[in-house]
Amino acid sequence: MATPNEFDIYGPPANQRANYYGTYPGKNKGKRSDTRPPNGAPHNGEFPLLHESSQQNILNGSLMDWPSPGLPPTPVVANGGVGHRNGFMRRKDFGDGLYVSTPNRARRFDESSYRSFGQRRMDYSQVNLGGNSSVKNEPLEQTELTTKQKLKLTCAHIFRPIIAELIVVFLCTIIHLRVKQSLEIRFPNAAKIVLLSLTDGILVLSFVSVLRTVHINPVVTVANLFVTTTKWYLCPFILLSQLLGATVAVFLNSAVHNSETIFDMESELRPLLAIDDLQAACQVMFNQFLGTIPVIVCHIHFTTLLNGTFRAEPSIFRVIGLSAAVSLNTFLGLLTSPLSWNSPLMALALTIQRFILSLLPKSTNRWFGAGKDATVAQNMNWHNQYIFWLGPLLGALVACILYRVVVGSRIAHQASRKPSPTRKNFSCSNS
Repeated sequence: MATPNEFDIYGPPANQRANYYGTYPGKNKGKRSDTRPPNGAPHNGEFPLLHESSQQNILNGSLMDWPSPGLPPTPVVANGGVGHRNGFMRRKDFGDGLYVSTPNRARRFDESSYRSFGQRRMDYSQVNLGGNSSVKNEPLEQTELTTKQKLKLTCAHIFRPIIAELIVVFLCTIIHLRVKQSLEIRFPNAAKIVLLSLTDGILVLSFVSVLRTVHINPVVTVANLFVTTTKWYLCPFILLSQLLGATVAVFLNSAVHNSETIFDMESELRPLLAIDDLQAACQVMFNQFLGTIPVIVCHIHFTTLLNGTFRAEPSIFRVIGLSAAVSLNTFLGLLTSPLSWNSPLMALALTIQRFILSLLPKSTNRWFGAGKDATVAQNMNWHNQYIFWLGPLLGALVACILYRVVVGSRIAHQASRKPSPTRKNFSCSNS
């Protein structure tokens, strides 16, 4: 409990403690009449603040405006700026402050056990951090999030990336299929490959620059899981959304185009390479291995780790680099296979389409371009999926190692350097 000597702002307290004195605006105006100067001069109606001797290293007493007897506290201009401090205290270091905000009425005593009346108000009852500027009102204790806030965070960090992945994969797949089937009629193979490569690059440039969190390719998701730029529990849902989007796009394209788009590995690879199946498969995997490495390196370099979530840096040069890498990967893949840079997902989606059509009645198959009933069950290439997965997965693993060794070491070296005193250093920390 406060003693009368502790409120004597014109003399030292009776217990001879090395206290610092300042003024603090009280909310209860009736208690302001308890403290008046000895000479009867009008006071400024504010309470003094007392601080324990253990807090002397935190407060800077020289920056306080000490009250003169019989006069209100002298205005002081802080930091050479425009503004006055009316008895407020200033911290020496921003990281060693007493408060982050003022105790409310229900909490009149702080850790030092001295009374402080009143609610915090703008520019009057705040701890002065410089020039009597406004300070964000933060609570002393971390409050729990409400149900509505938790739901918003869940939607922002979990559902939004999954829904975005589903929509983008669906759009990229159906646009690629439509362009491919249209070019087969109007252009030869060479022009078709170039145009499909440009199409995939433009699609990635458009969607990634806007949404910034989409992977589109399951191999990219696996690579981001390796380098921990994506939360591990999000990766299965992202993979499922990619597969669902690609499968729906394949079904919709077959229904709209109404053609027999039967995916047969052997019949597709033999016309491209007049060699046996093993060498053809090795050629496909090697091209996909080479094309996947620049895509993964550009995508990992494009994303940054923000508290365990993946967000893309808004750099146009990195987006263009990723788009060019996707175009190169599509070009290399189409030279030896009928599928683009997203060949693992496309091959699996087309095979799932064949499997689902084999379960449906024969009268339904004609709506999805499967007029020949015998080819539906014969062309489910489950055993050939490794050809389209092994090369990209190995390329993703090599790309992660190269990024950590080459690019990651350079970034870590730049981050370890001491920032220049004349330049502000902003750090990324986080949806």
